[in-house]
Amino acid sequence: MFDAYRANKALEGQLRPGDSLKHVAVDDVSGDYWVISDHEVIVLADATIKARFGFDEVHGAVTQTAAGTEVRLRHPVTGALSIAAFRRPNRVTERLSALLGGGES
Repeated sequence: MFDAYRANKALEGQLRPGDSLKHVAVDDVSGDYWVISDHEVIVLADATIKARFGFDEVHGAVTQTAAGTEVRLRHPVTGALSIAAFRRPNRVTERLSALLGGGES
């Protein structure tokens, strides 16, 4: 609950009108917040937006490994790569997997 509060505060005034935060998960390696809203995926580092992807521009993969769940998203315009590692699947990884068609994209 605290993670959702911090992400919501960091995104205050940063979302589209009518958009709202749906899911938040903290990357177990970097500590970045991965946020799913109604329309996009946002990565926050120290309350600053590090990357954001509209659902129509999400390209990448969600992969299950022996250590947990890995997410890799590449921005279609800049080519920037966002990577996260989670000990176990969560609502963010499940939503991203669904957006990416279950894995590699």
